[in-house]
Amino acid sequence: MVSTDKVVSPRSIMGVSKRLAELALVRRSSEESRMPSIRLGNVYGTEGSVVKLFALQILAGGFLKLQEALDLILVASDLSDDANFLIPCLGKPVKIFNLARRLIEDAGFIANKEIPITFTGLRPGDKITEDLTSPNEIVKSTNDPRLWRVKSTEMRRDRFDALMANLARAVDGRDLFAIVETLRSMFPEYEPSEFLLRSLEGAST
Repeated sequence: MVSTDKVVSPRSIMGVSKRLAELALVRRSSEESRMPSIRLGNVYGTEGSVVKLFALQILAGGFLKLQEALDLILVASDLSDDANFLIPCLGKPVKIFNLARRLIEDAGFIANKEIPITFTGLRPGDKITEDLTSPNEIVKSTNDPRLWRVKSTEMRRDRFDALMANLARAVDGRDLFAIVETLRSMFPEYEPSEFLLRSLEGAST
């Protein structure tokens, strides 16, 4: 499964549902049927990546080319390792502000004087940083230097099955409040966006 950095301390339904999908695969995985997930963050050339004008400077650190991401997915599917969660081995994180300033200066202009840099704020569900692991996860090497194995806290099977049954009932009943509350009980680190919380308040009135 292609997962996302948004599963770490999720702020969006996309992030927490991807985290749920990771655990669902762990629940069904066995020696006969391995079901690994690979978490990818910024992939240059895909929808949702930072403005495409950042081009080559972005590729120099912290971002994957689309072809590199595809190659890693294929490697992960064939990896002779019992890892459930995998992440790519990347360089140091890159600050978007520094990239923008460098692009402006490389073009011969003065940042924030001749060309301003505007902070537009986060979209609903976005986070300031893009982390591929949470503090309670342990990263170990695999037999491929391009990928790391992530050891994550596992949920008991009976608890997972019971909560999934609750979630299925909430979805069938189109009960948004119960859906979010069930997800929060499964993943205490999940913090719904302000937009979603306002929607829940509106639904309950």
